[in-house]
Amino acid sequence: MVKTSPEFKKFRQVRAKDRFERWKDLQFRAKMERTLKTRLNTKEAKEKMMRGQQSLKNELLAIAELFCDEGYRAFPLHHGHPVPDVIAIKDGKVFAIELIRDVRRISNKYDNYPYYDDIIWIVRPKT
Repeated sequence: MVKTSPEFKKFRQVRAKDRFERWKDLQFRAKMERTLKTRLNTKEAKEKMMRGQQSLKNELLAIAELFCDEGYRAFPLHHGHPVPDVIAIKDGKVFAIELIRDVRRISNKYDNYPYYDDIIWIVRPKT
């Protein structure tokens, strides 16, 4: 357990008491709830979040291409790219291994994904 100074403990108690007192005020609580709803539900907030994800995806792709130019085998494992259950590397080849319980669950999610040399589907019977 971390030991804290008496001054810090007193500060935390005062801060907690202040927050509790403000939260008891119904007008303050209503204002905070409206603010949180507005922040979470606005179209602009969602678009901003999507732009950030798209820019990160583009940055990851650029970094992967940079390493490929240097002679590495690099592929992103984030933001919309299929991530296998296991990645295996043997003799310089990269294999994506997927464990499934039903043959009908084999999908085409890796069809246009050039980073894996082969996909290995392992079907395990239902127990």
